[in-house]
Amino acid sequence: MEQLTSKIRTLWDRSSAFRLLCFIGMTAAVCLTFFGLGTRIGEYFFHILH
Repeated sequence: MEQLTSKIRTLWDRSSAFRLLCFIGMTAAVCLTFFGLGTRIGEYFFHILH
């Protein structure tokens, strides 16, 4: 586990592409989560209103 974190840290320091990939991955995950929640809430309100 220690080796893995140090490897990731060196990758993080050296490569901006890796940082960008991580950022994109995190953003995509957050967007998907919000999208999933949004559709569920939307359906819920749709059922209340109709």
